[in-house]
Amino acid sequence: MDRGWQRGETAVVLVMLDLDNTLADRQGAVSAWAREFCDEHALPDGAAERIVSVDQDGYADRCSVFETIRSRYELSDSIETLLGAYRQRVVELMTLCEGADTCLDALRTAGHLLAIVTNGSSQQQHAKIDALGLRTAVDVIVVSGDVGIAKPDRAIFDMAADAAGTTLAESWMVGDSPLHDIEGAERAGSRTAWLHRGRRWERASIEPTITIDSLTDLPRTLASARRRTD
Repeated sequence: MDRGWQRGETAVVLVMLDLDNTLADRQGAVSAWAREFCDEHALPDGAAERIVSVDQDGYADRCSVFETIRSRYELSDSIETLLGAYRQRVVELMTLCEGADTCLDALRTAGHLLAIVTNGSSQQQHAKIDALGLRTAVDVIVVSGDVGIAKPDRAIFDMAADAAGTTLAESWMVGDSPLHDIEGAERAGSRTAWLHRGRRWERASIEPTITIDSLTDLPRTLASARRRTD
């Protein structure tokens, strides 16, 4: 793919983007699912908030989450049944994060190569990508479940660059996870844009290249950062 080297006189820069809570509003989908789940099972007030808390923003083990839910609320359904229904419904409830579609369009217009680099199971992550119409919006998709390597391992970022026919030099990684997206990509040699989601940066060992409020800010911010380093 010769686009990975030059387009006209301007070097083409690879922009890698996380999926969950960066392009895809996982938090919103899980919150909506939790409310539906509590209504369906007639769970007490506050149960939805507790379930979302147990989820730990997606970083808790899925089976452990549903084992906790099943035990706490004395549900008769098996963990496998509960988990299967969750996986299907949360994909149906998934929407794009604010500004994701216009951001991808603007980055494409600016000549960037685009990659989704996400941790997660192959079936679930590809289902989200297809449900949101993202497959044709990017050049490369790397899912940890497909390749057996997960962020923050630098090898997964190298895989994205290789698949795009370019290198990590001058590349950007955009995501919400300080460890998996920002620290991982920084150590791999990429620049980084942290989607803060209302949080403060608390990792003393490393900092993102830029911090953004939403994906709406990304194309303009990347263009400004690039002009400063040219």
